[in-house]
Amino acid sequence: MPLLFSNLSPLRTRFRSYPDVFRGLLQSADQVKIATGYISTDSIVDINKIIIENGGPRTELCVGMHYFEGLTAVQAEALANLNTSLQAKGLGEVHMVTTFPFHGKIVCFSKNDELIGSIIGSSNLSNIIDGQRQYEADFLFDDSERQRELSVFIGELIGVSSKPFESLKLKIVEPKNDLLNDQVGVYRATQNDVFASRRNLSKLTFNIPLKGDESPKSNLNVYFGEGRRNQQGFVIPRSWYEIELIVSKSITEIGGYPRADSHGDSGAFDVITDDGWEFRCKVSGDYSKNFRSESDLKVLGKWIKGRLEYAGVLNPGEMVTDEVLNKYGRSNISLTKISNSSKWYLDFGVNRNA
Repeated sequence: MPLLFSNLSPLRTRFRSYPDVFRGLLQSADQVKIATGYISTDSIVDINKIIIENGGPRTELCVGMHYFEGLTAVQAEALANLNTSLQAKGLGEVHMVTTFPFHGKIVCFSKNDELIGSIIGSSNLSNIIDGQRQYEADFLFDDSERQRELSVFIGELIGVSSKPFESLKLKIVEPKNDLLNDQVGVYRATQNDVFASRRNLSKLTFNIPLKGDESPKSNLNVYFGEGRRNQQGFVIPRSWYEIELIVSKSITEIGGYPRADSHGDSGAFDVITDDGWEFRCKVSGDYSKNFRSESDLKVLGKWIKGRLEYAGVLNPGEMVTDEVLNKYGRSNISLTKISNSSKWYLDFGVNRNA
């Protein structure tokens, strides 16, 4: 019964992680049953694309807490899209527990009607996305009796205590742009830090265009580009929140713009955002043209796409177009040096009262 741990610094372990084991078993399986307390938008969008691009596995998803606590409109849209995709392809269905709040986290993988692995522990489905700072611990069951018991339980949970997603009237809750909570390398800036940054903005500023229609498979739309195909031909698509901005030479050659591999820092620099986050960004490539979050492409993506989703102009799994940016009210981000500081101020705010 192997143990699975998040393996985050400083508590590094020799054990495998939940995302790696989940993806490996998903590739080998022709059927998966998932019972989870909570879901995240990106985990649902990513599961949807994996199943569609690979023609499986057949997936039964049972969500345990959101019927009682509610879903944001974006989460509900993601689940509806997944349910529609599964049913249209004859590859499963989404269910929600309606008789009691279910906080368990169980996944059972099978192939040719034989169970090949089952996981139980603290990981909600959202833990399939790398980069979470919350530390999780799980068991991987490889003995047939325990696996069978878990599989039977999920079947009973769906059959006795749940209802099909499309039959339910869901409680929609007010969204919070909290996608960066518990993200590795991301911190909440204090209100005083944000105000101090605004008061000390220098004249060195760069407006970086956000490309919509002209970049259907790159920039903000990396998700629609080619996924990562392994030797067995199984495709893991790019994550919904992954982005990398390509900045034109006319901007990057201006004096003062961050330079790749300058000052021995590999083009990395810290930012404070207009809505109160701190994380590290990086420029790389010829003419420092690639602009991204340093260690995880999803950080900058969650910051930008999360703002679009929160404003109600972008649905999960849909392309960021010029129309989306126009509805939001802004098609660029501004990067401004903070005086007497090594940090930069990153702004994607709009005046909703204008």
